Amino acid sequence: LRRIFYSFAMGNNASSSSISSKKIIFIQLENEVEAGTVLKGRVYLSIPHDGDDTIRGVNLKFEGEEDTTIVTNEKNDVGKNRRVIDQASCVLYEMEVPLTTFSSSITKGQYEYPFEWPLPVNLPSSMTFRMNDGTSSVIKYTLTAYLDRTIHPTTTTSDTNNSDNYVYTSDIDMKAASTSEH
Repeated sequence: LRRIFYSFAMGNNASSSSISSKKIIFIQLENEVEAGTVLKGRVYLSIPHDGDDTIRGVNLKFEGEEDTTIVTNEKNDVGKNRRVIDQASCVLYEMEVPLTTFSSSITKGQYEYPFEWPLPVNLPSSMTFRMNDGTSSVIKYTLTAYLDRTIHPTTTTSDTNNSDNYVYTSDIDMKAASTSEH
């Protein structure tokens, strides 16, 4: 059993913010992202009016994925060339954590949720490889902040595909873990 600790804190500042008036959630990273280190950043939440009781919480999701496409030419049964495309996808890493939950309606204001997220040392670096024939391999990472919302009094959603105003996804440029010689 391995224990990983996540640290989160909350604050409310009613002053003006640089958050877009349409987007109510935003992520800002504080450091370069390297495997084996701690990802640090902040999620900003801008609530435009009092009494929004549809917001149940704020969640953060970190994903790493590899997508590979291999294009080859083969001869079919009658000797003609045909193009064959093989595709595969693999989830390298996926973790989701709640930053905060709200027991009642949230009031108008600007909220800030600092986070620290320890990353495994064995994550490969981000990369993109493409050939002219369509063969490619991509390793990409994303960090998504989204609101856990009540859609209907008896239904809730943690779906990151809900309204664009309630979801913010940031592409992450992952560096391989540093190696040091002794």
